Amino acid sequence: MKGVRSIGLKLEDVFKNEEAIFDELQRCRDQLNISPFKVLFFHQQEDVTKIKNFLKRNSAILLEFNAQITKQYNLQTFFVIKQGVFKVENFRYCYNGDIIKGLKEYRRLIKHIQIRELDSGYKRPHFQPENQR
Repeated sequence: MKGVRSIGLKLEDVFKNEEAIFDELQRCRDQLNISPFKVLFFHQQEDVTKIKNFLKRNSAILLEFNAQITKQYNLQTFFVIKQGVFKVENFRYCYNGDIIKGLKEYRRLIKHIQIRELDSGYKRPHFQPENQR
């Protein structure tokens, strides 16, 4: 997932406050502009029907986020938000605490990185899907 500024969340925690979390995720995506954006929803033993209902309710927005629901906790993630016990270890940055506050910290981090890149003259390569390279 090189170059992708992905966010990893525990699916069980997202169920508690879906609407507010999706609103904040949209702000995160909008702040990135042209950068690729991906949201990874990690789960352990979540009920399949609960996941299917989640997909039905949120299918359009999940496509916008390039979302992935997975049990594989070893996927590379740029920014992970941990609330309680969460065994994801393959990440660049981590926030321990509430998801909404963590997403605000993600936006703060992205803003800092964007300013740093502008100051250094570094221009991030424009993302192209692999099938268009």
